[in-house]
Amino acid sequence: MKLMRSPVPNLFWCGANMSNNNMSKKYFILISVIVILIAGAYFYFQIPNQRIASETKRINDSIEESKNNTKELLDKNVNNLVENLRQTQANAKSGKNDLAWGIHLINKDSENSFYEIFSTASDYAQARTKEMISLDKNVKFCRPLQESMDVVFAKGEGTINTDTSIILCFRHGYTDPRLININGSGEISSLE
Repeated sequence: MKLMRSPVPNLFWCGANMSNNNMSKKYFILISVIVILIAGAYFYFQIPNQRIASETKRINDSIEESKNNTKELLDKNVNNLVENLRQTQANAKSGKNDLAWGIHLINKDSENSFYEIFSTASDYAQARTKEMISLDKNVKFCRPLQESMDVVFAKGEGTINTDTSIILCFRHGYTDPRLININGSGEISSLE
């Protein structure tokens, strides 16, 4: 009985015929080389993609952390200003030193913006500065737009002449500005 030869070589066939065995080894080596080339090509293209994805994630995380830090920095400056406005208003309400009290805002684009807490008989021109407080170097007053502005609380009442708003923002616009409102009756509120 004569065995029929398969048109596709059997790679695992170990027959007595040496030429078939050599042929099987050649196909096995050929297929092994093809598998190695395919795996190599896959890793060649996959590893840079993984590096790019990893670097992109790292950059995005860094940007998000930076946004959170700028928001925290802006919040800290706003909260300090609101606290100082309320303390200044309390000084005026209590008639401390028998004077009105106020805050003088200095808006500097090229330098640190700051504000001064003062007491006065009438306005900033006659004021005695009690304390000067600088904003963080990355934070500035977006409002007032002019170089300076005064918020003066009336002696004994703690009210102001007209509704006023102050806006603090990050110098490079990385986060939304923060608004502080002071109405005529002296109510102070901070909005995001």
